[in-house]
Amino acid sequence: HGVPWVDVAGLILFFGMLAGVSIHAAARYLARRKRPRPQHPTRRVFLYDAYERIWHWLQASAILLLIATGLIIHKPHLFGMFSFAYVVRVHNVLGFILLINAALALFYTVASGTIRRFLPEPKDFFGRAVAQAMYYTKGIFAGQPHPLEKTKENRLNPLQQITYLAILNVLLPAQVVTGILIWGMQEWPRLAAALGGLPLLAPIHTLLAWTFAAFIVMHVYLTTAAGETPTAGIKSMISGWDDVETRAISNGASQP
Repeated sequence: HGVPWVDVAGLILFFGMLAGVSIHAAARYLARRKRPRPQHPTRRVFLYDAYERIWHWLQASAILLLIATGLIIHKPHLFGMFSFAYVVRVHNVLGFILLINAALALFYTVASGTIRRFLPEPKDFFGRAVAQAMYYTKGIFAGQPHPLEKTKENRLNPLQQITYLAILNVLLPAQVVTGILIWGMQEWPRLAAALGGLPLLAPIHTLLAWTFAAFIVMHVYLTTAAGETPTAGIKSMISGWDDVETRAISNGASQP
């Protein structure tokens, strides 16, 4: 049995995020109809290596399937057409795929030095964060250009950096730890009991899953604001190439 307040809080978080991005999207649509967005000069730049693209889609697929199978496990009485034991096994396998993929990504970013792109630059961080927030809340409706540079080495704005740091250092580790403890409950009963057992671990795991679901809604929506067209962000994560504003290019491979 789930804890009712956890599901209520999760539903509020998820549908609140969905409502927020829907209102923002509607406002963008109406603003564009009223005042078409000016075409800013762009240049094609190679932003995402093959490994980064493969990692992204594998991780995204694992997270979406984990949320789907986790929902079935959490509410089996609503999904009686599925075998509970089979879904649990699939969920566990997906969890380890997510963990291994995350570990490989950590090794890759540290070994290649690309981990720096996730670390905010202290100099004028607050000013750049405010500029990005103003773009999302005002500038994007007026058709203004993106406020910050976007290059292969510097493609995350300050708000993205803070968000990813929270996910990679708090949300993901907490979800992995609680998931492993629930999976190993019968193997390490004393450890699990010392940490509160299922009455504590399961609600935390569920609430974190709701948080991941809300983040996915926000993440997918913000890809529509990443380029000159709503699908530019998704296409760049498939091909590796992105059309960025000319004034934002300072380095990185490019083609006319």
